[in-house]
Amino acid sequence: MKELTRIPVIGAEKPWLETWAAWLAILGALCGAAFALYRYVGTLEASRSKEALSYIERFSEAPISVSYGRFDKNIKEYLAKFDAKAAVSDEAMVGAFSNTELEQDALRVIQFFDNVAVCTCKNLCDEQLVAHFLGWQAKDFSDLTGPYIQDQRTKQNYPKSLASGLEALAALQRHPGAAMKCSFVTDPMI
Repeated sequence: MKELTRIPVIGAEKPWLETWAAWLAILGALCGAAFALYRYVGTLEASRSKEALSYIERFSEAPISVSYGRFDKNIKEYLAKFDAKAAVSDEAMVGAFSNTELEQDALRVIQFFDNVAVCTCKNLCDEQLVAHFLGWQAKDFSDLTGPYIQDQRTKQNYPKSLASGLEALAALQRHPGAAMKCSFVTDPMI
């Protein structure tokens, strides 16, 4: 009869205590990695919220709040000249920007909203906070400056990307629940 050769079993030479210790070490390393990932994601979320809140705070401080307030005052005075029951034409809205102070204030606020949108699109700012605290202002501002922005793009006085961030933020309010369209960041229209 042929003698059976013994097939070696992996880990058979090690006592069971060493095997359990190795598995426990592996489990500990996996738990540590999971906790580190959890902390990293939490820190990242806190950082995004902090950045969004700094923009929200900046909106309520000079020079942005001053420009936004002056723009609001000047555009209301301009619109008061028109019949309240009739819609104001795009040409008339563009005419409001012949006031250089109004135009400069509008450009400053547009630049602010464009910066906030870039911050949000690059995941440096929390989109929900930005939309909640600045979305309605962006929408209202976009509604008032839309004809002027289109006019400036047509005349090529500014880059075609002028106010793309403002429009993306305003779209968040016009279409609740939709994700912000960030194509202006990934594929700028120069």
